[in-house]
Amino acid sequence: MKIVLEKLSKEINKNIILNNIDVTLEGGKIYGLMGRNGSGKSVLINIICGFMKQTKGNVDFIDCSKNNIGIVLDSITFLDDLTGFENLKLLAKIKNKIDDDKIQEILNLMGLNNNKTYKEYSLGMKQKLAIAQAIMEDQNIILLDEGFNALDSDSIKKMKEVLLSLKNENRIILLSSHVMDDFKNLVDEIYLLKDGKLEKS
Repeated sequence: MKIVLEKLSKEINKNIILNNIDVTLEGGKIYGLMGRNGSGKSVLINIICGFMKQTKGNVDFIDCSKNNIGIVLDSITFLDDLTGFENLKLLAKIKNKIDDDKIQEILNLMGLNNNKTYKEYSLGMKQKLAIAQAIMEDQNIILLDEGFNALDSDSIKKMKEVLLSLKNENRIILLSSHVMDDFKNLVDEIYLLKDGKLEKS
């Protein structure tokens, strides 16, 4: 299972955001994507998942499907007046792949086994719910854009345990961050995105 990015470039308003990127992401590995805010990390992730079109180059999925991607983006939000369970159940109805027990299992894993509505959630709880929707249907590709944002140290430790467990199930996992500590004891390879270029750290 692989995702192959070949000579990938993205230009927005004549500004080169991504410049001729070549990288292969394989199952059973966790990749760290490092870069300052505004470096193009979100653009790259949006292109991989198909939310944005590249200017040049290819994104090829080998022995995996781009229709089975779990993603966390800054723009993800949920319905304020529904509980975490109700929000996830609403999303689960789209594909009908999981039942109520699976949803509750994921919420328990995230430490969200409560009846609070989304508007009552803290920022950290909202981030955990976003991660929950990205993994609840056993997605084989997991893309987390600043995935640990707003999480405290204990929650980050727990999320690392979860991701390492998923890695052992041969998933492709990509976590972007501008904080190097997010990658500690977690990632197999780190890539630095700077001035549109992607380099292995």
